[in-house]
Amino acid sequence: MSLANRAIQASKWSALGEASAKVTPPLAFTILAILLTPEDFGVVAIATMITNFSQLFGEAGLSKALIQRDSDLSMAANVVFWTNMALGICVYGMLLLLSKPISNIFNEPRVHGVIQVLGVIIPLTSFGSAFISLFERSFEFRILFWVRLITSLVPGLISIGLAFGGWQYWSIIYGTIGGACFQAVLLWRFSPWRPQFRFDVNIAKELFAFGSWVTAESVLSWLYHWADSMLIAIFLGTHTLGLYRTGYNIITMIYGLLFNSFLPVLYSAFSRMQNNLKRITNIVLRVSKLFSFVSFPIATLFFVLQTPFLDSLLGQKWNGIGEVLGWLGLMYGLSWTVGVHSTVYRSIGRPDINAKFMCITMLYYLPVYYVSIQFGIGAFLEARLLMTLISILMHLWVAKRILSLEVGAFLNNLRGSFLAAASMACFLFWMNRADWISASGCIQFLSNVVAGLLTYAIFSFRQWPFLKEIAHSLLYAGKKN
Repeated sequence: MSLANRAIQASKWSALGEASAKVTPPLAFTILAILLTPEDFGVVAIATMITNFSQLFGEAGLSKALIQRDSDLSMAANVVFWTNMALGICVYGMLLLLSKPISNIFNEPRVHGVIQVLGVIIPLTSFGSAFISLFERSFEFRILFWVRLITSLVPGLISIGLAFGGWQYWSIIYGTIGGACFQAVLLWRFSPWRPQFRFDVNIAKELFAFGSWVTAESVLSWLYHWADSMLIAIFLGTHTLGLYRTGYNIITMIYGLLFNSFLPVLYSAFSRMQNNLKRITNIVLRVSKLFSFVSFPIATLFFVLQTPFLDSLLGQKWNGIGEVLGWLGLMYGLSWTVGVHSTVYRSIGRPDINAKFMCITMLYYLPVYYVSIQFGIGAFLEARLLMTLISILMHLWVAKRILSLEVGAFLNNLRGSFLAAASMACFLFWMNRADWISASGCIQFLSNVVAGLLTYAIFSFRQWPFLKEIAHSLLYAGKKN
């Protein structure tokens, strides 16, 4: 089977796996949002922020290095497994010691105990990282689909049961740990590979040389994704943080369901063709065109319908979440146009590019965050969108230098989707201003969504041949295999 067909087949299973992991959590999340409060989600957000950061050092970027490697795979997998296990245990021990000072920083005593309990997922995740990398490297996304399907059900079931029992934020914590335990067991069960008590120092040095840049990128990525929440927690409190992180999770859940499944497949495929930059660049252009066609109408719906429709999404106690959903929905819809670039740089053996890029962007992100947060959550969200637009321009500059990607060709890919989305936004503004639909809130909201998507489909007619070609490729690969 050719690499292209293997990648297409893997994309299907990866998409199914992503869907299985994203379909049940929204249902569980909706129930939990009714049972719990923004403050509960705020406490969990702080603990998750800290454990996610600690988890970076329990993995050390070695999993990505294993996928990218072409020789001595079994020995390299041993190095990754035992190194990650040792690092995971050590990092968890450090987290136990530092949990009290961390809770003092955020002036939230409840975080102390939550961090100590939630931190156990660090060694659990370290245990399964080598298995996941081997599956991804060999395009065995069918197995990962079943793992993700099963483990996506566990956290929600545990959390909802405990929430009904009055466990408050602990219900989410124990649900998360339960899901991590199930994942570790299933990965061991399905994988034909077993770790051996062998460790090659020379291979470890090679893996660490690659992994160190991946770790640096991951740390900067954590800062990029969590610095906003950290400042909100410190300056605006756990209630606003709960609103913000809940809105953030909804947005990333939706876009992740649509796009995240492609990234591990593309990383594995690009790693196999890393010496053919021209071919990679052509694929990047096609992927960006597909991503923009899907993300632009979603971003438009979130931004136009943020009030009053989205603001009442979860009830009165969640008042204000519509503004968060609107601005973040627009921001992520635009940023996914360059969402595959960091995957490309890692796959061609240049993880340092992502680390350097984020290091530079943090130089202006953090000051803007700090200043804008002083004026409230609205100004902060507007500043985030502005920073995203600047970062997209920088991504294009880097891609031109590294991949010889023509900016004109990239922007031409986006033109049709952008004009269709702009037409869609104008129609929705007119429809709501003219009170074109007179019905209950839910019916009016659904009418806006349907009318907006129909408008987008009509004005994006020039994209139809491209979409037909993509659909034909997927169907052809399915029949051939």
